[in-house]
Amino acid sequence: MTLRIKRILGWLWRSFSRNVNRKVILIYHAVGSGPASLHSENFKYQMDWLAGNATVETLENLVSRPDLPGLRVALTFDDGYHSVYSVVSPVLEKLGFPATVYVNTGMIGEDAHRASNVDLGHYPQEEFLVWKELAELGKGSWTIGSHGVDHVDLTKLTEEDVTRQLQDSRAEIETRLGKECRNFCYTWGNNNRKVRDLVNEAGYLTAVAAIHGSLRTTTDRMALERIDVRRDYCLNDFIATIKGDWDYLAVIQRLRRIGQK
Repeated sequence: MTLRIKRILGWLWRSFSRNVNRKVILIYHAVGSGPASLHSENFKYQMDWLAGNATVETLENLVSRPDLPGLRVALTFDDGYHSVYSVVSPVLEKLGFPATVYVNTGMIGEDAHRASNVDLGHYPQEEFLVWKELAELGKGSWTIGSHGVDHVDLTKLTEEDVTRQLQDSRAEIETRLGKECRNFCYTWGNNNRKVRDLVNEAGYLTAVAAIHGSLRTTTDRMALERIDVRRDYCLNDFIATIKGDWDYLAVIQRLRRIGQK
């Protein structure tokens, strides 16, 4: 769907979609100068807008306190790219914003940054964090979550392999960082009832998916909605998604998933 069509549909949807008391989780990946990454200047503009118009808080607080009023936002970063440390963290630290990064433990290096691999679904021409950087983030306002050991679709694995992905990644994060890992992220947002049950049984408090939309009282903590911030969004597009003008995307996503079954 082109941006022009998204904007037209957003204008039509706006009249009954806006809610001043919205809770949204944003999805980011790489930020910087990579061919698929969000440009660093656009990211700064977005964070400045949030600083003046919303409350940015931790994911767990957002989920656990549905009673708090106003526009409330949690920031999440998938995969664990090095730009989270080199580009994103200084911006968030200046504004006092917390965030969550979900890492594939199999891609986190000891001393050298491992290169991304597009064949595995990674962003092109990126590098991943190393453990000492992740530890430094964890000592600050960052929550370190699991994205599994590998960047794989859990819905296509056996129950035994899913359990290994969940337990091994969590154990390594906790052992290396000395902090409890309570938050999980599905690769490409793909999940089903069996996978959600296994995530819950593994002891995770929350798990994030990728269906566009805001959090509701009926939201499953094992499949939290998130809004993907695309590289081609201008600031007005970003604001529209935050305020709910583009929530029609959730309807389209669910219809597509039904069609794929």
